[in-house]
Amino acid sequence: MFKSAAFCTLIALVASIAAAAAAAPPPPPSPPPTSPHAPLRECLMALGPMDTCLPFLTHADVPAPPSDCCGGLQTVVRDSLVCLCHGLLGHDLSPITHLPIIQTRMLLLPIICLVFVPPTIIFTCAIQPVPPIRADPPPAAPSPPHSGEASP
Repeated sequence: MFKSAAFCTLIALVASIAAAAAAAPPPPPSPPPTSPHAPLRECLMALGPMDTCLPFLTHADVPAPPSDCCGGLQTVVRDSLVCLCHGLLGHDLSPITHLPIIQTRMLLLPIICLVFVPPTIIFTCAIQPVPPIRADPPPAAPSPPHSGEASP
């Protein structure tokens, strides 16, 4: 009898929490991020705050990310979320890491760090252009034509 009463109480508690959550007004939408920066041309500098995460992301024997890694992840999520697409989608990050990223660790990093990454980022990564890791250098200016004759 005691077990069934406790179970019924637990079910009633869960149901009341669910009902309260459903009745609560939704939170106001967060304003779009305001960035004083122009659209990103490359992600190399934008991903820089996460450089302390590299040992965890590239070496399976590193058990956890260092504490400052999570702050770097938060900075990237806040300031240049689209650049996170490189890691989340398994793009080649060798210009930064010089070693392959362990994809599972990259996907788990926001959970380990308790950093909220909007789930829509995967959709955004798939449909919007992602700035390259390094921008191509501007083309060199053409050299002036040579006349082929020596001056006197």
